[in-house]
Amino acid sequence: MVNTHRLLVTGHRIPYQAKEAKKAIQGIDQWKKWKFITWFIGILLGSIGLVWLLIAYLDSLAIAKRNYPLSFYVKNKNGRPIEGMVFSVKTLNGKHYITREKVPFVKASDEYGLVRFSDLKGGNYRLQHEELLLKIHVKHKHSKQFSMKLKKGRYKLRKEKEVYYLIEKE
Repeated sequence: MVNTHRLLVTGHRIPYQAKEAKKAIQGIDQWKKWKFITWFIGILLGSIGLVWLLIAYLDSLAIAKRNYPLSFYVKNKNGRPIEGMVFSVKTLNGKHYITREKVPFVKASDEYGLVRFSDLKGGNYRLQHEELLLKIHVKHKHSKQFSMKLKKGRYKLRKEKEVYYLIEKE
């Protein structure tokens, strides 16, 4: 090994020391090993992430192809059903109505307080009433119905054995 680098730094030749050279080479080898391990782990995690994203995308496509039912009960403070509450289904951002034959998809609660949307394509939607906002989506492609989450309103959402209840707050 030529010690020109030592000549440039100090201005005069420094004697070659094998121990220091060996130590420097080991340090460089250690650095290269850690650099390789870091790159390998990064590429492995990146590949796993891409595969996971691909699977999630394919699952969302499978969910979007199927129709899922959405049903829930609307009740007042005393537990009695509320009849005639009208709910509409909108896109997730709330700008557009979901339509059936160019008519907004709207349902009202019956005498038992039941609101039922029978054939809604899987996806993410917003269920809206004048004073109430719910977000609905299908969690997994094997789910039997939509899941609901209350975002705004003077009601509370309760789930009992796969049945959702919207109950007016006190």
